[in-house]
Amino acid sequence: MRITQSMLSERFLADYQAALRRIARAEEQLATGRKVVRPSDDPVIALRALRTESLLRDVAQFRRNADYARSFLDAQERSLAEGEDLLKRVRELLVQGANTALSAEARDAVASELRAVREQFAAVANTNLGGRYVFSGEATTEPAYGPSGLLDIPPAQRPLVAALSPGVSLPLGVTAVELFRPAPGGEDLFRFLERAEDVIRTGGDVGAVLGDFEAFEDNWLRRHTYVGSLQNRLELMASRLESQAVSGEKLLSETADTDLAEAVTRLTTAQNVYQAALGVGARILLPSLADFLR
Repeated sequence: MRITQSMLSERFLADYQAALRRIARAEEQLATGRKVVRPSDDPVIALRALRTESLLRDVAQFRRNADYARSFLDAQERSLAEGEDLLKRVRELLVQGANTALSAEARDAVASELRAVREQFAAVANTNLGGRYVFSGEATTEPAYGPSGLLDIPPAQRPLVAALSPGVSLPLGVTAVELFRPAPGGEDLFRFLERAEDVIRTGGDVGAVLGDFEAFEDNWLRRHTYVGSLQNRLELMASRLESQAVSGEKLLSETADTDLAEAVTRLTTAQNVYQAALGVGARILLPSLADFLR
């Protein structure tokens, strides 16, 4: 087979273009810090990197959810602790009110303090976090307690939930209905305090009221313990998400990030090959005397 000048020139131009592409790719890798700048560079690595990036985006969203859940549960826990102190004061006042030797004036003073405690419980029920009422369930824009009593619509009976991984959610604490009403459909704490106030003011049987009060104490303690258990679960899930984020970042770096030393070496090699190709090409493309004599 006869090798013509045209064939040599075409081969040189092909090698020349390939050398330029290698230089361009090495420069892109150095500039971006990525092994794969576009999917066509390496479809397998590109797909693996895309999947890892998608996973990291999901994990980042779950971590944001966990941060909000932590703030939400912390707000509930603080209010529950405040409520326990108020319940202790209620018991003290009921015990005082049960003293049959109290004068009418003293009974009025105890009843008035019970009313003040009831107002403090209203503030607890309406604990607000960034414009959202934490005890209003899904109805976070509505106060849990108002002039007509507890917010007792279906959304307010369902706690918010936070998605913390695919298919896994965490309830965000308790609702005011659960917290202030021990028995479904029964008397709530606000109605109870109104009744206790009237009984004390009129000199009625406070002993019976004290017996009813135990259900509210027990329910509050149970709900407080439940919120504490949710906080513990949340911290475990948040720790797992943090580990997933670290592992995902490491995997993405190993998959997609270029080794700078290797990239510099590849660029230097590509530039050397390119310069050599130019030297060879210059000799190939120079017309010889024989070419003119043909």
